[in-house]
Amino acid sequence: MISVAMIGEWDDDEGVEALQRLVETCLRHVGNDTVPIAFFLLSFYDGAEFRADIEMLCRRIDGRLFKDVILTMILKILMRKSGMDWYEYFLNGRDIVDELIENYEEYCDF
Repeated sequence: MISVAMIGEWDDDEGVEALQRLVETCLRHVGNDTVPIAFFLLSFYDGAEFRADIEMLCRRIDGRLFKDVILTMILKILMRKSGMDWYEYFLNGRDIVDELIENYEEYCDF
């Protein structure tokens, strides 16, 4: 599995920690339960190509992961001020995006 090492220290930032857990979950297991999470993350990367399915997020993921989705959404709002995108929090963020696209493109229906 590709490394999800972060740039800098984010120990006290629950949004960044939630983002890391979501990425790790999607890279560790590719399947129906992780598809909505992967598309959620990829929609932040390229919203024209990937669409988050909110209904599937609500139906297919457990409470802990749903909380991580909400924390990541709050982080995304804060990212606008910094100019960073979510993958830029990772040492090899572009590689993570590429792997998510490769692993989940078969689930893309548009």
